[in-house]
Amino acid sequence: MDLSNNNFMGTIPTEIGLVTNASYMNLAGNNLRGSIPAELEKLTKLETFSLESNELTGTIPSNIGALLKMKQLDLGHNEFVGTIPTGLSDLTNLEVLTMQQNSLTGTLPKRFGLDHKDMISLNLNDNALTGRIPYDLHFMQSLQTLDLSYNKFSGSI
Repeated sequence: MDLSNNNFMGTIPTEIGLVTNASYMNLAGNNLRGSIPAELEKLTKLETFSLESNELTGTIPSNIGALLKMKQLDLGHNEFVGTIPTGLSDLTNLEVLTMQQNSLTGTLPKRFGLDHKDMISLNLNDNALTGRIPYDLHFMQSLQTLDLSYNKFSGSI
């Protein structure tokens, strides 16, 4: 389902949970507001999901970890706050994760590199992430793109 780059407004309806056979869903480039509904967890066949470039707020729900087939997740260019949910560690098939230009805080989840060995692209730039860059990122042997710029990471590289 591709509904990207339209003028849809309002919140993502809870009925999104009824589209249980979807493997691809792109809602990028609209004017969607509010938070990601909990019903998203029902889309267990979803492999690609994009909410990029909307006006979404709130935290990224931890139940996003129920989407075990997810390969590409793009939540960039929104107004999400809070920490990166630990539920992302359950998405071991994830190859592309984009969450740039939000207001995410805290550290990268422990074991992030170990849990995402097949990740190809990780883009978390322009947030407010802190702490050290985890040593276990070196386990991401397939990683081709890593963008952690414009955060508040510290310590040694």
